[in-house]
Amino acid sequence: MNNFYFYSKRLIKVLEKNEEILNLIISIEEQRSDYILKPQEIINIGITSNERIAGIGKLQQNIESKNREILSLVRSVRPNKVYDQINTLLYDLNLFDNSYNNENELVKNLKAFPDHHTDAYSEKESE
Repeated sequence: MNNFYFYSKRLIKVLEKNEEILNLIISIEEQRSDYILKPQEIINIGITSNERIAGIGKLQQNIESKNREILSLVRSVRPNKVYDQINTLLYDLNLFDNSYNNENELVKNLKAFPDHHTDAYSEKESE
């Protein structure tokens, strides 16, 4: 069998071992992608003062609702567990392929994630 097969099998094992933290990251990102206001929602706000007030109120409610969903998701995992899981993932990635080092963009983002998670965990609102 070729090297790609063995490389892929080893990568799958790394991903499966770290499935919990990867699922958290993916879930947060999916929630955040829904967080963005779409221009059409703003354009559809009515012309009269009452329509504008109602439209802006609805947008604000949607933002606050999404904010609560994201905070709930973030707070489902304590910060110390996130740090441990990220460190394990980084270690496993580096063992798998030493190109996953401090210069690698994925590694930089993964290293920043626990700090962002901790900040959001302790905030009243996510950003």
